[in-house]
Amino acid sequence: MGNGLDKRSILAFFLIGVIALFRSTDTYRRWVGMPTSEELAAKQSQTAMTDSLASVAGAETAPAAAVAALDSTTLAAEQPAIALADSATASASLAPIFESPATALSERLITVESGNSISVFSTRGASLVRHELKGLKSYTGETVLLVKDGQANLVPDFNINGREVDTRDFLFACEQPDRVELAAGGQASLDFVYTGRDGGRLLKRYILRDGSWRMDVEMELSGVKEPLRHQSWGLSWNSGLELTESSPMQDNMYTEGLALLGTEMEGYRLGAKEPEGSEERRGTVHWVASRNKYFMLALVPLEKNADFKPTRVTFNGRQTNTGSPLAHGQYAFSLDMPMDRQGQLKQSFALYLGPLQKAALADMDPSLVQATMSKTSMGFFGFMWPLIRPFATAVLWIFTKLHLVISNYGIIILIFSLLVKLAVWPLTAKSYRSMRDMQQLKPKLDALKATHAKDARKLQEETMKLYREHKVNPLGGCLPNLLQMPLLFALYFVFRGAFELRGASFVAWITDLSVPDSILTLPFNIWMYGHQVSLLAIIFALSSFLSMRMTTTASTDPQQKMMLYIMPAFMLLFFNQMPSGLTLYYTLFNFLTIAQQQWLTPPSTVVPETLVMADSVKMKRKKS
Repeated sequence: MGNGLDKRSILAFFLIGVIALFRSTDTYRRWVGMPTSEELAAKQSQTAMTDSLASVAGAETAPAAAVAALDSTTLAAEQPAIALADSATASASLAPIFESPATALSERLITVESGNSISVFSTRGASLVRHELKGLKSYTGETVLLVKDGQANLVPDFNINGREVDTRDFLFACEQPDRVELAAGGQASLDFVYTGRDGGRLLKRYILRDGSWRMDVEMELSGVKEPLRHQSWGLSWNSGLELTESSPMQDNMYTEGLALLGTEMEGYRLGAKEPEGSEERRGTVHWVASRNKYFMLALVPLEKNADFKPTRVTFNGRQTNTGSPLAHGQYAFSLDMPMDRQGQLKQSFALYLGPLQKAALADMDPSLVQATMSKTSMGFFGFMWPLIRPFATAVLWIFTKLHLVISNYGIIILIFSLLVKLAVWPLTAKSYRSMRDMQQLKPKLDALKATHAKDARKLQEETMKLYREHKVNPLGGCLPNLLQMPLLFALYFVFRGAFELRGASFVAWITDLSVPDSILTLPFNIWMYGHQVSLLAIIFALSSFLSMRMTTTASTDPQQKMMLYIMPAFMLLFFNQMPSGLTLYYTLFNFLTIAQQQWLTPPSTVVPETLVMADSVKMKRKKS
């Protein structure tokens, strides 16, 4: 990156771009069973209209639909082996272990609204069935909906005297009214209680606070006369996150399950052609999460003693809405929880449902910040993550600190471009000087090749001698660029997926720095280019051409001259579909690079051809 996007550093983007461009083509979409861009364009407006009409029904209609979906998807094979709370009769052959209460309960929905979220709970399973974030807009223009039609979320299962108990269909009692509104800075506690005739009592408590993306969850089983078997119990979250962005493909690139096992964060994602799948990971689980590009659901056990942390997490992934414009992956998970010191089911958790915003995550658990940048979302380049991560962390830290004094993220990007250029100035200056020296030596190197064409050993000796005489390092132009590669990749991945840029406007036509700055929508789709026209991408491609042209001389070989035209065209295709914040950064960086080239590059001092020919004649005479 030291030379901006010259012939050497641009190769890094070539590697990224080939993969990214292919994944944006209809060929790739057909290959993995996704709808083509034309199908997406045709159905997008219809889908948005349908969602908008559905939202008019109001907050009360949506929870009812969620309960209907929850009821209809309960499988017979998953029914608990005991009498459920809403059962009229029980099998006489089953001895009561955790008996149904004498009074049957009816299912209720309880809505809790705070300043930044609306949560809907069902007394069936005491589950969180719906959760939306106020003040944040989704691709439909409505509020961001993270959980929709949820079922069996945060439901425990355990073993009583050899009998497996699944509580997803238990009907709990709750004394809170159907609607709870939190005052500014206030909080509410929802106690869901299931009590059997034998005295067994299962408590699930949710504590919600106004202005926070976090809620606390407490669970306790007490009063059971029969012994709890095994040394662990299970806890499941069965709803993945909903689609929130206008580009399902971009959202899916980041969608995955995550867990911090010991000191390592591990991710799980379905293969391109897998409709569903699961994977088990073992280790001390400090937290488990499901994320998409900009939002995350995370569950953090609050037990401080590592001996009582979860010891196993199982991810369950599935593709939803396959074949439609809204096709996307969802990731559920389940935990294997140890009993407490007395062999009882008792545990507290922190549940995060909100944006992938460093400050908010750090307030809940500093280790959650790692989820903002996972190696899985890097795709093919995930193997480079240990090298890139420190740079990416530093970039995001500086970026957020600048926002404390500057509100416009577009201006911050411009300032950041200048700061990075100043930081890498010594390396780029060294690279330019090395390139200039090599250009001046090229005629003499060509003469050596002509003189010693048949003696490779002699050619090597004379070449190294020439380098020593002129004090030129042949790798001097490459090494400074290689040293900057980690920073190059870090900047790319941070600006491509930073939540801070979501919905942030800059000037004029750049109204959202997290999406391409489209100035024109074409009535047709161009392969690898798309159907939108990005003005920043055009400016960027032109600046790339100018930057490369300044380092190209008449003596440059034909292949390098051809790259002068191919690479800017490639950059145009690649950045036309990139977030405008990322393109804005590299566009300004290119112009700063051009200014630096003008400053450091003196008038051409290439050795005249006549002198080269004279040197060649002298060498031939000396050899003879």
